[in-house]
Amino acid sequence: MRDVSEYSLEELRAFIANYERLGRAGEPYYDQLLAELQARETKELDFDRSMKAIMGAARERRYISYGEVARANGLDWSYALNRQMPKHLDLIIAKSHAKGLPLITAIVVNQNHLDSGNLEAASLRGFISGAKRLGYVVQDDERFLRDHQNRTFELATDGGVA
Repeated sequence: MRDVSEYSLEELRAFIANYERLGRAGEPYYDQLLAELQARETKELDFDRSMKAIMGAARERRYISYGEVARANGLDWSYALNRQMPKHLDLIIAKSHAKGLPLITAIVVNQNHLDSGNLEAASLRGFISGAKRLGYVVQDDERFLRDHQNRTFELATDGGVA
């Protein structure tokens, strides 16, 4: 296989989509493809820093805001970052799935919903869209979200990923 850095953005997206469609998201090359796409599309945001912040909040059994995820990456919330965050969270969904984890971005919410864990309609659509792309069958969007929120909290408090 070619080095992932040699692919165009369109080729990266196509390879990732094919891996997901074929149920091969757990393979090492898929992880390399995701990392390369993340480096190009959301370069200010880092998988590991964001995942650590999300799981840190989960260990405390609390929701985390988009702004907190940005600050975990050493950034202030801004319009430009606001446009990158959905792509970044979608890539984290894919990485979580590839590692056999719950979709941990389920606990990332708007600042106004830190108490409830609710997602804005557009955010919920994006979350569910990402899950379906990865092969999840979703009968009830809200129930699916709550299931992954609970599973994320359980994983973190049971000594799951750092």
